[in-house]
Amino acid sequence: MRDDVKICVSSRVDFFGQYYDVPPQVQPEVDEFIAQVQALGERSADAQQFEAEFASSGLSEKFTAILPKCTPKAVAMTEEQKAYSKQVKQEMWQEQKGQIAKDVVKDVAQSVAMRAESDAMQARRRAMSEAGVLDEYTRASNAVDDAKYAAGFLSKLFKKKK
Repeated sequence: MRDDVKICVSSRVDFFGQYYDVPPQVQPEVDEFIAQVQALGERSADAQQFEAEFASSGLSEKFTAILPKCTPKAVAMTEEQKAYSKQVKQEMWQEQKGQIAKDVVKDVAQSVAMRAESDAMQARRRAMSEAGVLDEYTRASNAVDDAKYAAGFLSKLFKKKK
């Protein structure tokens, strides 16, 4: 096997050992996958051919199907990786902070408006209950709703059909 193909094969084969814990019930599937990848590596003339066949032969799909069955390992980040991660986070924050602030303000405003509306409804109902007109109001509003429903039903019933 050529060196460039070995790199491609080892990146797929060693991936499980480096980044995932393979459960015992998945190990036979992983072993079969590894054997297929190594066989493909043996018959590939170069890395480009290996990659093309890896994708077209279904091994790529098999690889991505096996990963969710395994448990990711915790990987310690180097200081360089941590710095890069922090930089990316800050860049994303800079790009999104305006939208995030707008969303927070919008959510707070909606919450306040809903609370105020709910409090106003409670106060109206309490006032009507204390005045002894809540039952009468409920019957009247139900009658209005029923009349609207009946009118809509009748208008649809007698409407000209095209």
